[in-house]
Amino acid sequence: MSTQIEDDCMIDVNAIHKSAWAKATDGAPCAHRPFLFDFRQVAGRGIYLYTRPLGEASPLRAGHSYPLVVRLAATHRAKNPAGKIVERRISEHELPEWLGRIFARHGMRVDGIQHAQFEPVKVGRGGLDVLSTVMVAAQVLIEDEAKAAHAWGHGIGRGKAWGCGTLMLRH
Repeated sequence: MSTQIEDDCMIDVNAIHKSAWAKATDGAPCAHRPFLFDFRQVAGRGIYLYTRPLGEASPLRAGHSYPLVVRLAATHRAKNPAGKIVERRISEHELPEWLGRIFARHGMRVDGIQHAQFEPVKVGRGGLDVLSTVMVAAQVLIEDEAKAAHAWGHGIGRGKAWGCGTLMLRH
C-alpha cells in the first residue's frame, strides 16, 4: 500500500515515521510498532510511503530467486581501541560483502546487486541526527525459507523505526 506525502528538499524521516504510524494504526495509540514501512522520493512527485503489517505472510519460497528492494541502515557497530562501541558508515567497497552477510543471516544468497545508492536521511528529535542508508536492488536466492519468511514479516537489519529493513519485491 502506498501513499504520497508532501515533498520537502530534505527528507525528514521523523515526519515519514509519524505518517506511517497514523496510516498503519488509524491514529489509535499503540505500545509497539505493528507494521513495517519504507519510502521513496520521486523527483518532482514527492515522497511515497509504503506500509505493511508486521508478520505479514511471505511470498518467498526456498530454491526460488527473487528481485528484492530494501533500504538498509548502512552502518556497522564496533568497539574502538578504548572499548567504546562506535558506529561507522559502510563504504562502497565494503557493500557487496556486507550485503552478503546480512542476507545470509536471513536465509538468502545475493546473486547480483543491480543498484545500490547511499541516501543519508535526517532522524532523531528535530531531525538533528543523520542516518546513512543505502537503497539496494538485488537478486536473491532463497536458501532457508523459514528464515526468509521471518525476514519478510519482520524486516532485516537495524533502523526499522526509520523505514529501514522492509523487503519488497521489485516489479
